[in-house]
Amino acid sequence: MATAYENAAKYFDKELVEPIRQQLVGRKLFGKVTRVDPGVFNIDYNTLTDMGDAIVTFDLPDDTIEKDSVKVATSSMKIGVISKGYKIPRSQFDAFARQGTPLDTAAMISAAQKVGEKEDDMLLQGWAPDGSNYKIKGLYQTAGNSYTTQKDFATFGYPTAAISGALALLYEDGIVGTNFNLVLNYAQYAELQANYEYGTYEWDKIMKMINPNPGAGQGQILMSTDITAGTGMMTPVDTAGVYMDLIVGADYKNQVAVPKFDISPVEGITYTMVVPRIKHDKAICTLTKI
Repeated sequence: MATAYENAAKYFDKELVEPIRQQLVGRKLFGKVTRVDPGVFNIDYNTLTDMGDAIVTFDLPDDTIEKDSVKVATSSMKIGVISKGYKIPRSQFDAFARQGTPLDTAAMISAAQKVGEKEDDMLLQGWAPDGSNYKIKGLYQTAGNSYTTQKDFATFGYPTAAISGALALLYEDGIVGTNFNLVLNYAQYAELQANYEYGTYEWDKIMKMINPNPGAGQGQILMSTDITAGTGMMTPVDTAGVYMDLIVGADYKNQVAVPKFDISPVEGITYTMVVPRIKHDKAICTLTKI
C-alpha cells in the first residue's frame, strides 16, 4: 500500500504535467525522444564516418580495386540530472494525509518551472559549471554550420536573405528532405513579426522557406532568451532521429521525503534526467549579426 508521501508525489506529478509542457522550448526542437532506464547515467553511442568516393573505369573492376568500410567511432555521454527542492507546510501535508485535502501546488510548480528553465538552458546552449567550459553541449554550442550576415532582422528582406544563406549551408552538407525550426531571441522574433511590405508579411515567407517539404514534420519559428540578441539557430525537424535525438532517463517527477521530525515541514524535490544527443552537427546552423 502506497504511503502518504508516495501519494503526495503522485498528486504533484499530475499537477505539473501541463504547466511544464507549456513552458518548454528546447524539447520542441527534438522530433525523437529516446527513453532509457532512470538508473542509467552514461550513454554509449556510435558515430559513423562514410566511405570514400566510388571510382569510374572503362573495364570491369578486378581485385586491385580499393576496398573501404564504414568507420564506427564509439562515444560516451553523461545524462544531466536537473532538480529543485521545495517545502510543504506540515499542517497542510497532515490534512492531505488524513482528510485528502488538496495540497497547495504553488511551491512545487515554482520548483518545476526552475527545472524547466534550466533544462531549456542546457538543451539550447549547454551546461558549463564555470560559465565557459561546457560539460554538456546544447544545440547552439554543437552547431557545425554558421551563417554570418550584417543584415538586421528589423529591415524587410534581410531575414529572407539570412535564412536563404543558412539553408544553402545546410543543403550543401546534404541536410535535405526535412523541414527546419528557427529559434530567435525575443528581439529578432518581434522584428520579424512586424516586417510588412508590398502587401506581404515576411513571417509568412520565412515559414514557407523553412518548410520546403510538405510531407515532413512542420517547422516552427520559436523564441527563447537562451538565444542571444542578434543571433539565431536553425535545426532540423528530425522525427526519425537521424541527426539528433533527446535522451530522457526520467520525465518530470516528484519525490516527497519523510521528515526527520514529526513537526518538520515535508520536503519535496522535482527532477528530470535529460541530455541532447547530436549525431550530425552539420544539421544545425547558427545565425549571427542579425
